[in-house]
Amino acid sequence: MSDDIKTPRGAQYRCAFTNAKTILSETDLKPDTAPATFMVTNGSETSTITVAGLNRQVLETLMEAPLVCASTVRLAANVHCLAGKGVMFDTIHNAVQLPGKHRRSAIYVLKSDVRRVEEGGE
Repeated sequence: MSDDIKTPRGAQYRCAFTNAKTILSETDLKPDTAPATFMVTNGSETSTITVAGLNRQVLETLMEAPLVCASTVRLAANVHCLAGKGVMFDTIHNAVQLPGKHRRSAIYVLKSDVRRVEEGGE
């Protein structure tokens, strides 16, 4: 199912995921960058990871919705880093037509069950 989605700046794009969040700059991500711990579950396997900086921003934003990412933002390295820690994704390349300099895109969809571990427990 396709639907129009709006970015925080009000631009509209066609996207196959109606709940997707379009990322055109790092300011479109969740703001917290301090180290945080997460439980990652893939099937019956559960692990605990700690991430900080842009990796945390990407993960926490993905926990809310799939990300439509313009090529100029270059989040692929962060997604790759998270995948190396056991977080599973689906990636769909060039699925959304973005205007102007944003000609290439990727949609990242979180496949793992991820929960933040609060300080002093879960």
